Amino acid sequence: MAEEHATGGDEEIFVYMGGEQEVPMGVKHVRVDKSVTAIPRRAFYRRRNLEYVLLHDSVDRVEERSFKECTSLRGLNMPGVREIDLSALYGCTALTDVRMPAIERIGQLAFYKCPLRRITMPLKDDLMMEDGFFRCPNLATVDIADRVQIRNTISSLHMEVWRNEMKAEIDRINLVLPTIPSEQKTEAIQQWIKSAYHMMAFYRDQHEALLGEILPLILNLGLPREVISENVMPFLSLTD
Repeated sequence: MAEEHATGGDEEIFVYMGGEQEVPMGVKHVRVDKSVTAIPRRAFYRRRNLEYVLLHDSVDRVEERSFKECTSLRGLNMPGVREIDLSALYGCTALTDVRMPAIERIGQLAFYKCPLRRITMPLKDDLMMEDGFFRCPNLATVDIADRVQIRNTISSLHMEVWRNEMKAEIDRINLVLPTIPSEQKTEAIQQWIKSAYHMMAFYRDQHEALLGEILPLILNLGLPREVISENVMPFLSLTD
């Protein structure tokens, strides 16, 4: 494919078109074209001057070693990426912040020896992480991608003790993660995700069961349906 460039401020932006396109060794700023749905194997391998990559939300896979040893890359937002393959960002020694709100699988050594401090990912029970954060000693913060929605759901739970326990579980990872050895961080994150997800599901079920008990009693009061619909149900229903 033909090589394209665009201008952004004072810096030239290289437009990556995928396929067998050769990426210049000295490239600094990259925008991935809308036609690209996966970053191929070794596409940006050892582009040590690469500082910024703009990925659109139709890119759903980052393949093996595609950004390996891009030592100037400081942050990466991957809005639609579902799979990150083996060693995809291995040795990106400036990378401190990664957003992957749609991720489903993180391959082995995907972020090996990256100085990550913060990651953003979803709360998914089936999220697979194959020791992706091995040797990432600075990783201290996990942000939940759908945090507002989850906080709203927790606030809607009927019992205060349920709300308090869920809030504590959601916050727990960022209290303990800084103290966990780098070799154990991936496992700790995965265990926390499963724990938080299953606790959320349990309390949602408990809330719905309680609602099933309360609602018939309310209906027996003989209140007008519009009163129940407008003034009672909003306080009983979970916010999704």
